Amino acid sequence: SPAREHIGDDDLWFAALRKLLPSYSGGDALHIFRGQIGHEPVGMSWTISPVVAERFAFYGTSHKATIERMQPRPGGVVLDAMVRAEIICAAYTVPGGYYGEGEVVIDPRGIQARETPL
Repeated sequence: SPAREHIGDDDLWFAALRKLLPSYSGGDALHIFRGQIGHEPVGMSWTISPVVAERFAFYGTSHKATIERMQPRPGGVVLDAMVRAEIICAAYTVPGGYYGEGEVVIDPRGIQARETPL
């Protein structure tokens, strides 16, 4: 993110997110998914929904109304990982919550994810 790049200190950035965003109060681990283009660096925004991840892999951050007129972009992949609670910075996992995406914000440094091409 531009803000993360501006700060330039990942330890500080992720510590701040843990203080400022809604905390994760689930179990010790969570199965999460992320849609992106295969060659992109792994980002910090994930979801608990494989369907939402697939939409991001195909269409990026395009608005839902725009998606209906778009062709899927090439090179999309869905990443999935089981992550420990301590790398979760925030979770919007309430059904119908923030944008209805089941978003989970993580510290992606060192994450081991499985990649499935679409």
